[in-house]
Amino acid sequence: MAAKFLYIRTAADDAVTLPVESLQSISQSAGDTIVLEFLTDKVNGNIAVSLTTASNKEKEAVEDISNAIAFGKDQFLVIADDVASAYVSSNLSAVGAIGRDVGPKKKVESVSAQTNVLTAAQSGTTFTVDVASNAATTLTLPVITAENIGTYYEFFVGTENTGGIDILTGSTDDTSGDVFVGALGIGINAAWAADTVQDGGVFYLVPGADDNQINLTGTEANGAGEVGSYIRCLAVSFSSAAHSKWQVTGWVGTDDPNGTGAAIFADRD
Repeated sequence: MAAKFLYIRTAADDAVTLPVESLQSISQSAGDTIVLEFLTDKVNGNIAVSLTTASNKEKEAVEDISNAIAFGKDQFLVIADDVASAYVSSNLSAVGAIGRDVGPKKKVESVSAQTNVLTAAQSGTTFTVDVASNAATTLTLPVITAENIGTYYEFFVGTENTGGIDILTGSTDDTSGDVFVGALGIGINAAWAADTVQDGGVFYLVPGADDNQINLTGTEANGAGEVGSYIRCLAVSFSSAAHSKWQVTGWVGTDDPNGTGAAIFADRD
């Protein structure tokens, strides 16, 4: 069977023609917008095309494109042509942009709510935590199961929060609850001087055997959580009879030049 090609044009000198086999996904990135992502060769790089849909018609537009690809008889299929005002679906209205040489992208999500319960579907996301008014904020990881080993999340402190940013495991049982393992590096938010009390600072912090909370508060004594602090949590082991484990890595900043780091990890049960 002959290959089928997809044609998209946004201007007279701005168009792409790609084989159907290179289409990897169609996703919704914003209101009234869908994105077609193509994996091409090493020379031309990857290509992402955004298409504007009619109001709240993203699903219908995706369905029309999918049906045209699956059942259309034309080998050369015009998906969207702004110059000719031709679209494969009545639910499409324009080509937003053709992005060339688009490499792999990570999912990034801003956190502005105080209470956040993460799901397995959000695995791989970097969360930028920007909660206003220094309101205490929690980000609860899913309970580790045999099926979600390898799930991971990354957290970046975009706004320092004196109310505390707490990363919590989803279970807290003393015997079989989820716990943190690994270590965090700690940086002091001040210039180093050999003759100051900074000499007593702790720079490598390991959680306790039953610790299931990470507290990020940069100004707290023996704590950390300055802007720029970064933590990665990876589900590495499951046990139905003992602790399942989140491996934690990262780097956190502190205002306490002689702190012990004792306020960062905690056992909350």
